[in-house]
Amino acid sequence: MVFSVERVAELAQSARTALANAGIRNVTVLVGDGTLGWRPFAPYDAILVSAASPEVPAPLVEQLAAGGRMVIPLGGRSSQTLTLVEREGDGVRVSTIADVRFVPLVGEFGFRQE
Repeated sequence: MVFSVERVAELAQSARTALANAGIRNVTVLVGDGTLGWRPFAPYDAILVSAASPEVPAPLVEQLAAGGRMVIPLGGRSSQTLTLVEREGDGVRVSTIADVRFVPLVGEFGFRQE
């Protein structure tokens, strides 16, 4: 099962329509603050964040399963580093992958909306 969080209702509905038209039935799209994750279905083996954050959102780390992995772009609004976060016991291991540029992750644990 795949869970997706989108903060813009119109984009979430567009995603639902596209998924249904493609015959994909194992994806659920929630409208909400992506920096908070989606606790009811945690823990997750993998989390993919497709917007840049100034730091790793604590709620997302908390929702990673033991041995779980998250890929997230970290940095400022204009440039970031694609980062791998791996859950190891009570801690995490963080390693960089590549320089990237993504739109900002807006929310309680991300950037403030301008």
